[in-house]
Amino acid sequence: MERVTASRRGGPAKISLKSIIGVKLDVKENEGRVKDTRDIFQKAFLSIKTRLKSIRVRLTAWYISLLAAILIGFSILVYVSMEKSLYNDLDETLQARADQIEAAVRVRPEGFALVEESISHPKISSQSHTPSILAGIPFIVLDLKGTPRISSGPSSKALPIGPDAIGPAMRGDSLIGTLRIGNREVIRFLSSPLTVGDKQIGVVVVGRSLYSLESTLARLRLILGSLIVAGLIFAGMSGYFMAWRALAPIDTITRTARKITVEDLTLRLNFRGADDEVGRLAHTFDEMLNRLDEQFQKERQFTADVSHELRTPLAIIRSTSDVALRDPNPTLEGYRSALSNIRKEAVRLSRIVEDLLFFARADFHQLRLDITAININELIGDVFDYGVRLASPKGIEIEYFPKHEALEPRDRNLVTVKGDRAQLMRMFINLIDNAVKYTPPGGKVSIETQISENLICVSISDTGPGIPSEDLPRIFDRFYRVDKSRTHHDFSEAERTSASGTGLGLAIAKTIAELHGGTITVKSELGKGSRFNVTLPREA
Repeated sequence: MERVTASRRGGPAKISLKSIIGVKLDVKENEGRVKDTRDIFQKAFLSIKTRLKSIRVRLTAWYISLLAAILIGFSILVYVSMEKSLYNDLDETLQARADQIEAAVRVRPEGFALVEESISHPKISSQSHTPSILAGIPFIVLDLKGTPRISSGPSSKALPIGPDAIGPAMRGDSLIGTLRIGNREVIRFLSSPLTVGDKQIGVVVVGRSLYSLESTLARLRLILGSLIVAGLIFAGMSGYFMAWRALAPIDTITRTARKITVEDLTLRLNFRGADDEVGRLAHTFDEMLNRLDEQFQKERQFTADVSHELRTPLAIIRSTSDVALRDPNPTLEGYRSALSNIRKEAVRLSRIVEDLLFFARADFHQLRLDITAININELIGDVFDYGVRLASPKGIEIEYFPKHEALEPRDRNLVTVKGDRAQLMRMFINLIDNAVKYTPPGGKVSIETQISENLICVSISDTGPGIPSEDLPRIFDRFYRVDKSRTHHDFSEAERTSASGTGLGLAIAKTIAELHGGTITVKSELGKGSRFNVTLPREA
């Protein structure tokens, strides 16, 4: 079907299918344009919203707000002071004009008269209100009936002479007020009692337009408003620029931090700016990255070491079982030997898993310690007995030298530490085992105890091959072994194999010492043996 028939105004019309498709395509294209425009506006809105949330915008806003409050407060103070000063000056001028008129009025039989010669009466003489200044102020003199008697001319017609304006003056009180005439003209007037001697004879009303005063105040408002707007614009621009300059290193830190990943922690900020808050933040960030990098390196090495340590016994177990199962002529003795080897490797696996579990609990502070008072002499005595059984098969001499320099022998209860006996026993056994393991036959292992006022120090030394100085800082790392230097040429192949260990004994010993508030250090020299010193706080 190529065409569709439709009716329009009573007559048939033919519309091609191509036209309909074209209209639909145009509608879709317009919808796409509308969607693109909407996306652009949304992105622009989000960008503006993000910028408004930035620290520099908030700092600038606070700066502008504070400055606006100061400028507005100062402007209000200036404006109010100026307005009060201008009105006070005007009121003083009106009072001076009223005093001038009062001094110039004379009472005649025919009525009131104004004596021009009295215009410089001492009562109204002053530097700020000279006769020439006062002469332009209109006035009206009324009698006590409120009838105008003397006026300054047509300009005085705007002055109020109603009861509200002159009533207080009739009673002997002065009145200062403001009167609006029409929509624009505003007059400041003063009604004052007119006295001759001590007798009031009438009222004098003087007034002046406020047009000049209001114009002055309007100009002052314009000037102050313009200064506020200009000051805020300048303060906003300069404040934003200073905030941008001050926080620019933060953007650098952010961009650098986004580039840092777990796979690559070698990137650093290397901030070269001033040693201010931002500079210290950057240096602290680099130090944190150093610690994280070091920790991740240790974790990677630890994972690799664990994989290696677990792979070896598992491979032995698998190969031993495969050989036993493939033996075409199996014997009971062959199966017994295979099971013995498998059991040996299983024990080794169990020991590794237990050690790893110990570290996991210690790292997450979940290792529970049964803290009791422990006599160090009794504890080291048990460790010595274990060491004798361990060293005898290798022909190694082991000796124990207890020393109590600061305490009497009878003070056995004072030779105590607070700790978990099982864990402390494990720590010293690991050190004894390490010493015996790396001491050649015919060598010697010594245990020495020294007790001071607050500390108990236990030293375990051997006559083994020693540890190279470059390996001493890492000797307590997990799975770290100094195989080349510690497996001395005096060892047999079997002894070198048995001395390989897992590399966790010293790390466990150090962790236990730290859990008890103590320390463990090592001193070693190649060819002269090693000395491990354990220091624990003595029970008070």
